[in-house]
Amino acid sequence: AGKTTTMLMISGELQPSGGEAILGGKSVYRNLLDIFPFLGICPQSDTLWEGMTGREHLVLCAELAGLKGATAQNIATSLLQEFGIAEWADKCVKTYSGGTRRKLCAALSMVGDPSILLLDEPSTGVDPISKRRMWDFFRSRLPGRTILLTTHSMAEAEAISTRVAIMSKGSLRCIGSVQSLKSRFGRGLVLQVKLPAASRALLRMRLEELLREKLPAAEVKEEEQEQEQGASSSSKMLSSGSSSNNTNSIFTLHVQMKEQATEPSTQMPLADLFAAMETWKEEMNIEDYCISQVSLEQVFLKVTQTSEDGAVSSLPLPPPPPGSS
Repeated sequence: AGKTTTMLMISGELQPSGGEAILGGKSVYRNLLDIFPFLGICPQSDTLWEGMTGREHLVLCAELAGLKGATAQNIATSLLQEFGIAEWADKCVKTYSGGTRRKLCAALSMVGDPSILLLDEPSTGVDPISKRRMWDFFRSRLPGRTILLTTHSMAEAEAISTRVAIMSKGSLRCIGSVQSLKSRFGRGLVLQVKLPAASRALLRMRLEELLREKLPAAEVKEEEQEQEQGASSSSKMLSSGSSSNNTNSIFTLHVQMKEQATEPSTQMPLADLFAAMETWKEEMNIEDYCISQVSLEQVFLKVTQTSEDGAVSSLPLPPPPPGSS
């Protein structure tokens, strides 16, 4: 998509063939030395010295940023604890796992308390618990700071970001808040139901009848079997019963607008759908059900698929919301 190349150009490591990048009101290509003091970078590739310890890396970077003695040591200790690598602090980097190396690179980007952070896939290879800890850390540092993050993980983008941009084939296709992107490109709802297999056909028939009455331009699509486990594990099921039946399974349906639909209203009948599910619950032995928006992953797939036809490339990019960075 060109994410890393864009990062390299913004950080001044790669000279572009054209265009300009402005950070803090200064040109990256004419005033790079003026930008470095307030810029923190976590590159995609680890840039570490194998024979140095994690603490030595952090202290060295702190001293290069003009922090000396006890101040540099305290910053190093604090960041080692924040990123969960204190136990590795005094061991050589060559003994680190891939995930620990990424955590150290992320910690190095915070030395000097920069106001602009460039994070190129910082959590790649990091275990789930540490990944969540890293997300929480950067999210808590957003006030008064701009963070530009590249990632393949939609969960990471949604956990950290106030605005999300989707790139495809070297071009920026869209940008906006997670909610605005879901509203624009993810028209529809996802219905996940835990019920006996014998009730599936009846549920789909009843749902299609409801839509014919409330929203004729909508249709029901069943999620592919091989996707069910991943989709259901990422959603929180809303409990609507206390019984537990091991013969029941998760059934996922997508309620969305037909491709050829032209009617202006795209609002899903949410209240009607909830009411119907409560009515059908006893009849179909529904154990649990969950109604949610489409995921950011589905929005991403929609945008990139559409961009291959050139339909998204001309979309206007909205300005940032007031007060955001």
